[in-house]
Amino acid sequence: MRRLPALLVLVVATAGCSLSNLGSDDDPIVAETVPSSAPAQAEAPASTVLAPDGDDPAAAPGDLAYAEIVNRSVASLDAFWAEQLPAAYGIEYTPLAGVQPWDPRDESTLPACNGRQQPIESYANNAFYCRADDYIGWDDTGLMPRLYQEYGDAAVALVLSHEWGHALQARLDVDIDAIETVYSELQADCFAGAWAASVIGGSSSALALDVGDVDEAISGYLLFRDPPGTDPAAEQSHGSAFDRVGAFGDGFRVGPGICAAIVDGDYPLADIEPADDFEDTEGNAPFSGDKSIFELVVGDLEGYWRAHAPEVTGQPWDPTGSAVPVDPRGEDVICGDEAIAPEVLAANVVWCAADDYVAWDRDGLMLPLYEDIGDFAVALLLANAWGDKALALAGVDGDPVEMELASDCLAGAWATSVWQQDRLGRTADDGTALGVATLSAGDLDEGIAGLLAVQDPAIARLDITAFDRADAFRRGFALEDPAACLPGATG
Repeated sequence: MRRLPALLVLVVATAGCSLSNLGSDDDPIVAETVPSSAPAQAEAPASTVLAPDGDDPAAAPGDLAYAEIVNRSVASLDAFWAEQLPAAYGIEYTPLAGVQPWDPRDESTLPACNGRQQPIESYANNAFYCRADDYIGWDDTGLMPRLYQEYGDAAVALVLSHEWGHALQARLDVDIDAIETVYSELQADCFAGAWAASVIGGSSSALALDVGDVDEAISGYLLFRDPPGTDPAAEQSHGSAFDRVGAFGDGFRVGPGICAAIVDGDYPLADIEPADDFEDTEGNAPFSGDKSIFELVVGDLEGYWRAHAPEVTGQPWDPTGSAVPVDPRGEDVICGDEAIAPEVLAANVVWCAADDYVAWDRDGLMLPLYEDIGDFAVALLLANAWGDKALALAGVDGDPVEMELASDCLAGAWATSVWQQDRLGRTADDGTALGVATLSAGDLDEGIAGLLAVQDPAIARLDITAFDRADAFRRGFALEDPAACLPGATG
């Protein structure tokens, strides 16, 4: 059985994590916490936050030790916002009053905020921005070393860039008491995305990132997400992984100017209610048997494309011949007159155009995804295969990167139709149901986790990151017209 990344184990362990704010109206603190049940990490030496010499060449995160990634990230963030805050908002940037790592076991290192120190246990596995005293601090022996060890150095940079986003809110006079916490958090994610894009573009003299580092960094959103079913309006809600990755992507693609809309306008959230049996099933349909995830998703995808293919592709939808699990290691899988190479089908889902069927690796892909993440990780990969068929039906052609991202976008368009339940109760002329599935709380986060966990060899060769795919999926989810997913389409 294919061994999936360690990320999946952590996703399961943090599914019930809570996020807290340590402050009050008098001493606002924006906090990020990891679950108290998280395994302890080996002690790391406290980092001395000193900006690298300006003449030093930018260094890639993979080349940096823990303390150096902290130092260089701080220097890069300070320089970026000194340039971009005036450009995007017409406001001069003032450097933070301080950045302060602490050791939660040493009370003498724990900073006060607005003249008051929080309970000692509140500093463990935490990072925050203290608005009253204008500094950013973090647990330098637990939180940050753990992120560095588990996810890599880019995840450390992401936490710092997010907290810097809260410092920018203070400079922009964002009234965080007048908005729901989730919008404050998403705006900080947006600011973090704008900074990350600039560094990847080579604009930083202190730090270098590449597109693969973004996948590493956004893995942290699965750690810091709200538990499935959290009301976005709840006090201290930080947002689902789906929404947080989306806000990061807005800043990444468009730049810091778009981030104002998150608190000034009606920023959409994917608020999905828990299913009635959520506590018993965690929102998952069974893997096999009656009303399995495959039966539900295949039936719903067929209904979706039967309803939407004419407008999207200009062609009617012919029912897909079959959708079957296979074992690429122990059986020949024939498509047309040839066998599909085992290395193509292994850990993959494939639409066979010649015979119009979909095959998926059961034991090497779908079962581990289902057990370690959840049913929507499985559903999203199936939806991508149906997207491949729709693109062929539309007769569109693009480079392999465009086509892959278009399939992910179409999967998002299908998902929003399931969320809106716009086909439930509707039937085709022959009485076939057009909608049979619904989404439950946590499903979209499972989709993001699945994209992070799965990178088949063909996609890896295209140099498409999981962030690219997640962004395309979310774009499709937000589109009113799925035809806008097609390569060359506008909108």
